[in-house]
Amino acid sequence: PFRERELARATENLARRRELAAQGIVARREVDEAERAVAVARENVAQLHRDIAQTELTIVEARAREQLAHHAPGSPPVPTDMLVSEGTHAWSLGDTSTIERFFSTRFGRPLPVSAFGQTPVHDRLGFDHRNAIDVAVHPDSVEGQALLAYLRGHGVPFMAFRSARAGVSTGAHIHIGDPSPRRG
Repeated sequence: PFRERELARATENLARRRELAAQGIVARREVDEAERAVAVARENVAQLHRDIAQTELTIVEARAREQLAHHAPGSPPVPTDMLVSEGTHAWSLGDTSTIERFFSTRFGRPLPVSAFGQTPVHDRLGFDHRNAIDVAVHPDSVEGQALLAYLRGHGVPFMAFRSARAGVSTGAHIHIGDPSPRRG
């Protein structure tokens, strides 16, 4: 709410400055300054939303890792709202470009990466996300199914979340790479 109020105040100030400038009461420089303040406030709100989304994804990964720690080989599969593949090949961020090329060739748009490697949010929460990316696609969508098929076909480890699930996932996304361990 603080950042949104800051943006609202900056927007109101800009409107006042524009009216006063139109009447010749204030200089154009004051309008320019107010426009810059609105741009900064908008970016602050956008960054806050990105941080919140990244925090939610990091929490999802941590909870999934906890769940996987209790998942013994040969035991019943992980719940159906979460797909897990340990992969058969080592994954590194350097492999991202091949996935990006696959996705953009197939769908005509960039891969919607919501986190690439370590982020400030991961730092604050104490997770090692240096060798993973998060992709903002639903695993059951056409894009998600194609991406999962590609990852499976290339032996890339991933976790895919179909929906919000109490204690596990706040929303759908695909985490590419091994689950993020806690840094210690």
